[in-house]
Amino acid sequence: MEMKLWTGICLGFILLLLGACSSNTASSKNEFLLEQFNLIFNKKEIGEQVNPRNIITRSMIDKSNIPLILIEILNRDQTATMSAFPGSTLNDVWLGTDGSTVTTKDGLLFATRGMSHDLMGANAGAARSGLENTLRGQKLPDHQRRYKYLSEDNKDNIIEFSCFFSKEGQETILIFEKPYETTHVTEICENDKFRFQNEYWVEKTNIIRKSRQWHGYNIGLILIERLI
Repeated sequence: MEMKLWTGICLGFILLLLGACSSNTASSKNEFLLEQFNLIFNKKEIGEQVNPRNIITRSMIDKSNIPLILIEILNRDQTATMSAFPGSTLNDVWLGTDGSTVTTKDGLLFATRGMSHDLMGANAGAARSGLENTLRGQKLPDHQRRYKYLSEDNKDNIIEFSCFFSKEGQETILIFEKPYETTHVTEICENDKFRFQNEYWVEKTNIIRKSRQWHGYNIGLILIERLI
């Protein structure tokens, strides 16, 4: 996703929120929308990157019942909001207004489309099972992680890692001013060439409220926050 698309993503998020606010009158919606437009476009240059964290508020989120996530590519300082893809799917597919998608499986990063160096797929089942057992205090053997990408000649490029979980303790996290009680768990993965660490903040209901998950060598870690 390119920086020039972030403004459209912010606007798309605002429009989704407005559509979900059934208690507001048409007039108040228009006033609210105009206010947000002014906030977004009050820039020295119209192409300037807009960070959703500077636009979206907790009150806006609370007025919506649409499942939403915020993602941030940490090594590029790029942030966007994505909404749940409409319709029934085997996994959770999150859609950006530019058509890009992030797919998660029970909160674990599974695939991306429309981003550079897309993750075509990842095995999340063993990792999710290991995460849940770690939350219960059980110690398990290392599990295997496989990440699949497409090479330049359209052949599968699969990278494998050996991984293990560690429970770090209880933490209260803030997501757009709202506190969540979570358990912080780390997942360390390595092979003979590379090592990375995923982090998960999991609620008692087993919802992964916040995570930092490895996408690949080029994009690195992606922060995912579940807003609704």
